[in-house]
Amino acid sequence: MTMRYTQNMKPIDVEAYRNDPRLTTAWPPNYVPEYERRVTLLNNMRSDPQLLAALRVHYSENPIDFILDWLTTYDPRNDGRTLPKTMPFALFPRQIDIIAMFHECYMIRESALVEKCRDAGITMCACAYSVWAWCFVPEITIAFGSRKAEYVDKLSDNKTIFEKLRQMILQLPPEFQPVGFDRRDAFMLNRILNRENGAQITGEGGDSIGRGGRSSIYWVDEAAHLEHPELVEASLGDNTDVRIDISSVNGTGNVFYRRRMAGVEWEPGKVIAPGKTRVFIFDWRDHPAKNQEWYDKRRAKAEDEGLLHVFAQEVDRDYASAVQGVVIPSKWVQACIDAHKACKWPEPSGLRIAAMDVADGGGDVNSQTIKRGYLVESNVTDGRESDTVAREWYKLADMLGCSQWRYESTGVGAGGRAGASTYRQAQLDNGRSPDKLPSMVKWTPTGAVVNPNCDVVTGEFVEPGDKESIRNKDFYANLRAQAWWALRKLCHNTYKVRYEGADISPDECLSLNGKMEGLHELVTEMSQPTYVTNANTGKILINKTPDGTKSPNRADSLMIAVSPIRPDVDTDVTVGAHGVDSVEYMAVG
Repeated sequence: MTMRYTQNMKPIDVEAYRNDPRLTTAWPPNYVPEYERRVTLLNNMRSDPQLLAALRVHYSENPIDFILDWLTTYDPRNDGRTLPKTMPFALFPRQIDIIAMFHECYMIRESALVEKCRDAGITMCACAYSVWAWCFVPEITIAFGSRKAEYVDKLSDNKTIFEKLRQMILQLPPEFQPVGFDRRDAFMLNRILNRENGAQITGEGGDSIGRGGRSSIYWVDEAAHLEHPELVEASLGDNTDVRIDISSVNGTGNVFYRRRMAGVEWEPGKVIAPGKTRVFIFDWRDHPAKNQEWYDKRRAKAEDEGLLHVFAQEVDRDYASAVQGVVIPSKWVQACIDAHKACKWPEPSGLRIAAMDVADGGGDVNSQTIKRGYLVESNVTDGRESDTVAREWYKLADMLGCSQWRYESTGVGAGGRAGASTYRQAQLDNGRSPDKLPSMVKWTPTGAVVNPNCDVVTGEFVEPGDKESIRNKDFYANLRAQAWWALRKLCHNTYKVRYEGADISPDECLSLNGKMEGLHELVTEMSQPTYVTNANTGKILINKTPDGTKSPNRADSLMIAVSPIRPDVDTDVTVGAHGVDSVEYMAVG
């Protein structure tokens, strides 16, 4: 065929596909009308040369339309009767998003990482986009790599990536295959050639993937499970500008996790700085076949079989499932997502609190959580100077009627306080009453614990000489440890209510707004910190950046929001020595 190749590609408008009838929104799909539609389109284009020519031009600029109209997928689990094993690739909405990201990465020469739950169909999406590019982009070189060569290609093995690619190409109408296409000439082990336009798809496995050439796009399949990731990094370093890692999670002590935490979550239309890895999150909720009933059933089965840690890794995308000493297990955090809806709690009541974690500098960002009662309403980040951001966020806290605005006071926290104080003073100068503005609460992570002489479990005062009770000051090394443990308790209570039927007040629990910005990043960060006990004192210490991970800013701001505080200034602290002229509350013991 004679193709029109697009040199100046345009980004994909995902909103244009939201109501597209070709998408799969229910499960299982009804493939009969889709087969009928494709047959009608095929007959029309074969009887109308102008339509065929127009479609070739259109598809060269629109990969999603090409996939929706002509590509197929394969699922060996289908019985071939009620559901076919080979079927039209009817993308569902979240798959539209990921192909749009693939296309954007190729256009602007940037890399990405896909953190996925099991059975998400992401590798099939990568194959589909690769087949489109093989058909329409001249001289493109696309490469697939995996930890073992047999996962990439093994002839007649439908589990391998290259058999998926071959089947997609063979199922295309001849009008969209290369002129003179011959499978015997085009298909080789770990190589698929388009001799008409010079495009090719290659594959390899092992520790040296990427060492032997240059690629337009390089897909690394199951990147978190590479046996020697540092060797792969060295091999792939100069191979491509567009590297896309696709993987389920596998703990925190690997390159995949570090790259994921250093990246920026991608959204359609979001501006991301050059050089930053785009992070795409595919959650089990994004698949139309999976709902809460499916999740609960699968989870119960895994728990019965003693495989809950595997379920946490493969379905919940829990990096910490195999990490020792995690402060808040992922299953407790997952239980908090929309817990108020699942448990039918009444509307949240109580104080609305804003808490800001100030950026430490470098690539770090500021983060703010707003929480009312049990409900975490929002969790946002901003990489600008802390004084500018704090001024805006304190103003937002004021507009939302927050009772407190908490900020981390150590070192860089001074910038946050200065920005917020500027806005606060301006309001006071305009006649606002101090009690109508959010109180500024200085939170000191290394400060003494709150209620040091109270029981760590009951909260009751421990009488002198009581050798049975454990006091807060005996259990926690500092306020950071006490605050993280407070967050841990809220999450654990929620888990017990949601999955064990415990009778615990919502006020002693936590619910995360399932639609808030950055939810996936917050959930990941909440299970990042680990704890140890001081060998000398036995007190709990928190390591919030294990294995060289970056600071969990989103989770830190939430931790500050739930931290215990005392409504007075500790008489043992000289306020002026901390650079503070006046303060209404101090979060120290």
